[in-house]
Amino acid sequence: MARKTIVLELPLHQYRHLIRLIFAGYWVLEREENEQGVDPVAEETVNTVLKQAFDAGMKKEVWYEADLQQYFCSAELEDEVLDDVDQFVIDEFWKELRERLSERDLIQKLGRASVDQMSDHERIAALGMIEDYYTREFETHGVDRLHVQSVAPLGAEA
Repeated sequence: MARKTIVLELPLHQYRHLIRLIFAGYWVLEREENEQGVDPVAEETVNTVLKQAFDAGMKKEVWYEADLQQYFCSAELEDEVLDDVDQFVIDEFWKELRERLSERDLIQKLGRASVDQMSDHERIAALGMIEDYYTREFETHGVDRLHVQSVAPLGAEA
């Protein structure tokens, strides 16, 4: 059976963006090797895309390690992508914290049964008001005024 392939033609600026997208996805998915190691198909895919970029003259974005027979993103491109990933992680932390605290507060204030009986529109509106409060709080004070009621001593388990 013949192997099916796809030929993709992109201007270099779009190919550079494709490399950024692939590297970001690869970094997120493969950041910690599992027991089986890095996914060989993912590694081969990244290497193929980077090879095409290298062969097309994108030497500023990609370099080749002959001993490993592998292509790599330049440090500059890697830094750009990892800065974006870092910002995403920070944004997601604050978003998740706001959402969890808002859900907790709504249930504490109204009770689980009342919250469960709310329409989606009512629940979203109520959560939105609480989330707005936490957004302003965290933008102004960060976590300085966020406290857990009982603080565990150093070295103690929760």
